Amino acid sequence: MKIIGIILALLMLSGSALVGITGANKSRDAAKAISALTEGLSDDEKAEVAKLGDVPSSGRLKFGALVAILGAVAAGALLVATFAKKHLVGGLGAAAIAVTALSALVYPHVDTGPMSGLAPRSQALVATVLAIAGTVGAIMASRRKA
Repeated sequence: MKIIGIILALLMLSGSALVGITGANKSRDAAKAISALTEGLSDDEKAEVAKLGDVPSSGRLKFGALVAILGAVAAGALLVATFAKKHLVGGLGAAAIAVTALSALVYPHVDTGPMSGLAPRSQALVATVLAIAGTVGAIMASRRKA
């Protein structure tokens, strides 16, 4: 069971980190595009755009990207702790799951086109599921008994 845990932890935690970073990059790009579009608008025009509800907040996109990167770092730290600091696996696993889930909650809904791939919120949900599976694998791999 320990080898299965090692394989599960390696694949799922590295996948969670990569998906989280990819979602953060896509979110930052969308935030830059939204900021560029709304830069020349007056305050009244920005209020009108906000009433439409179709344009997500660039601040939430940027904050979600920051939280997603923290989740990727937490997944990487959990992967290292699986082999180096086995007594930290439970706490780091909970932190990695909590931070990736928080990024999914923070991201606003962004409609993407058919050629754009997953939206940042969807990528954060995938990263959360991968972090959960990776945490289970890390716990299995860090057990002292074979």
